[in-house]
Amino acid sequence: MNTTRTEVFILKGLLITYILAGIGIAGLNQGYAPAGMAQLIDTVWHAYENWSKMLLIIVGVILTIRIMGQQGASKLRRRNLYGFSIVALIIHIIGPILTTNSELYLFTMPLHWNSLPLQAAASESPY
Repeated sequence: MNTTRTEVFILKGLLITYILAGIGIAGLNQGYAPAGMAQLIDTVWHAYENWSKMLLIIVGVILTIRIMGQQGASKLRRRNLYGFSIVALIIHIIGPILTTNSELYLFTMPLHWNSLPLQAAASESPY
């Protein structure tokens, strides 16, 4: 197996892991959450959404840069990847630390803005 195929295989594995972990933790966070476990599950969810997602982004960017280097990607594609990485770092790590709002990433998702009128009426909504 050559290096590019190995890196693509690792990227796919990271993506599948991220999706399955997200479904599992979100299911616990939104569906299960018994009184004694609710705070722990919420803490795990926020750590997953911010810290582990950022770690996956960093590893994914490093692997993608290596793949793009072997394929001779354009400067613009590299700059887009670097810009994405910096914005992800700000949204998932720096922003939540500076604002003490661990749900800051929610405000960057378009779907949540579409449902804002429904969420605004709920007192437990971060909006």
